[in-house]
Amino acid sequence: LIQNKTYVHVNTQLIYPRFHRFGFDFTGNLKGVGVWGEACLIKPDKTYKLITHLPDINQVLGFDAGIVQPQIPDSVIFDANKPWLHFVLGMDYTFSNGIYTNFQYVHGFLHERGVDDLNDYYLLRLEKKLFDDKLKLAPLSGGFMIGDYNDVKNQYALFWLPELTYYPNDNAELTIGVKYIDGKGGAAFSKLKDYDEVYLKLKYSF
Repeated sequence: LIQNKTYVHVNTQLIYPRFHRFGFDFTGNLKGVGVWGEACLIKPDKTYKLITHLPDINQVLGFDAGIVQPQIPDSVIFDANKPWLHFVLGMDYTFSNGIYTNFQYVHGFLHERGVDDLNDYYLLRLEKKLFDDKLKLAPLSGGFMIGDYNDVKNQYALFWLPELTYYPNDNAELTIGVKYIDGKGGAAFSKLKDYDEVYLKLKYSF
C-alpha cells in the first residue's frame, strides 16, 4: 500500500528555442501578371531534446518493492543539423472586367516548425468590386493543404472563406463571411474541421 502523504516532486524546465534565419524575397511583373516569392531558411542554434526523468517508484511507495526504474528515451524536437525551408510563390492578375485573382503556393505555414512538420498549401482568391466599389464580393477564397502526397485522402485540409464587404464611406468596412474547414490527419488546420463559423466584422480607420 502507498503510504499516506506520499508526494511526487515534479521539476519542469521550459526553454525558448533560438533559431538562425536566412531569407530573401523578390517581386516582379510578367506581361501584366504580378509575381513574387519569399523564402526563409531556419536553423536551430543547437539540438533541442525532450528529456523525461521518472521518479523511483520504490521511493514513492516508501519501501523496496523491487520495481525496475522505467526509462523514457529522449526525443529530438529540433535538430541543429536539420534546418528547414519555408517559402511562398505567388501571382495575381486583374482582368479587364475588374475581377481580381490571387494564387499562392506555400511550403510551411507560420506555425509549422521542423523538417517533418511542414505542409504544402495551395491558396486561391477571386474577388470583384460592384456598384461603384461600394461592394466587394469574394466568392472563391480559400485553399487546400496536403500533408502527405502519398496519402492525400487521410492527410489534407480544405478551407473555404467567402466574404461580402460593404464600404459605406472611405473609412469604414462592414464584412460578413463564412469559414468552412474540412480535413483529416494531425495537421493544425485538419483539426479545425468542427469549428466552422459565420462572422461579421466592422473596420473603421481614423
